[in-house]
Amino acid sequence: MRQTILRNRVAAGDTLIASALALELDVSLDTIRRDILTLEEAGYVQRVRGGAVPLLVRPNPVFSRLETQNRPRDALAKRAAGLAADGMVLLLDGGSTLICLAQNLPMMPNSLVVTPSPAVALATLANAIPTVLIGGRLSVAGGLAVGAETVQAVSHVSADLCFLGACALDAEFGLGADDFDEAFVKKQICASSAKVCVVTTSEKLGRRARHRVADCQTIDVLVTDASIEVVRAFETDGLELLHV
Repeated sequence: MRQTILRNRVAAGDTLIASALALELDVSLDTIRRDILTLEEAGYVQRVRGGAVPLLVRPNPVFSRLETQNRPRDALAKRAAGLAADGMVLLLDGGSTLICLAQNLPMMPNSLVVTPSPAVALATLANAIPTVLIGGRLSVAGGLAVGAETVQAVSHVSADLCFLGACALDAEFGLGADDFDEAFVKKQICASSAKVCVVTTSEKLGRRARHRVADCQTIDVLVTDASIEVVRAFETDGLELLHV
């Protein structure tokens, strides 16, 4: 019964506070800690001081997500695309949000887009933007190239601006990715860019993924549809918040 209650709360994105749960469920703190350990071993949560935070379920493959209409995602993509200017070198991540962003970029004949995502590359090429596709083994979730050679190729790029999607973004943990290999590529995209822009819907905020990509201080621009109250936790010196 307790495990069902805790799993339902984790599925809703709630943080588990051990002391509060012990009082609410009228059990010992040690009992709640054992329940949380069971949830962590099953892959539902990650333990933190005083409780646990939910881990996101691995997303569906990128093309199945594109088949579903998503107005918040499309609005974010259009807003973020406005940050790009002709003459820039852009590094674009993979995933459904970044594919939508690529489709909304204007014609920029003097720019260069570099991306490990074939779908993103086709979208920017369709907009007559010079494009370099970085190869490698393709991940299922994000549909982008991953692996040591991919990371090395990205490290040779000097970009003015990069756009990253998010599996999760937590004020303390930072930007996260559920896929181990994707996390390394995303980390290098950040390192190779003078300015970092994260584009994400409100449902990804306040959650932690399995692997850290970058802390919040690394992010220069956050484009989101989350409320002002939610994004206040992410405010840092120099962070530009663009609300949709």
